[in-house]
Amino acid sequence: MQTTKIPGPAGLLEAKLSPGDRNVWAILCHPHPLYGGSMDDAVLDVAHTRLKAAGGCTVAFNFRGVGSSEGHHDGGTGEIDDVAAVADWLESRYTVDALTLIGYSFGSSVAWRALQRLVRPTPAILIAPPFGGMAYPPIDGATGAVVVGDQDPFVDREVLDQWLAGQAGMRHIAIPDADHFLAHEHEALAAALDEAISPL
Repeated sequence: MQTTKIPGPAGLLEAKLSPGDRNVWAILCHPHPLYGGSMDDAVLDVAHTRLKAAGGCTVAFNFRGVGSSEGHHDGGTGEIDDVAAVADWLESRYTVDALTLIGYSFGSSVAWRALQRLVRPTPAILIAPPFGGMAYPPIDGATGAVVVGDQDPFVDREVLDQWLAGQAGMRHIAIPDADHFLAHEHEALAAALDEAISPL
């Protein structure tokens, strides 16, 4: 794994890159900075491990104001610009045959909203997205998966079901008995992510 700094709109972003056997990349977006979220999150580490097992490549990074990333937390709006900057940087330096955005909790909302900023059609894998508490505006033609523990108190089921009905390209993958933090469910999370990653 390589550490680097990526130029972002609010300053340099701290990042970790892990090239793989295939030019299939995923950008990993971490949970809420104000609650301790960072690129070293254990759930995103599971996502990284499953991407690597499939021969893919990952880049995890700290949003503005987290770790040694410059700038200040911007409530999720500036963080969308951070994701777009990481994607642009990646495309300019590596061969990227395919790109996926993977976000956990707050990071899933940022990743979802960043899709419309990217040049290429990009799938998204949303892990424990807090529907009902954060924004997930409709995006025509979006593809990917929503991975949710069925005991997650931060996911409004009615809102999620309505959203999925309007996003035909997004699959719902449930993790039985898992809550928002997935602390004791990493094996089940790995299996769910394998299912989510397999079409990529």
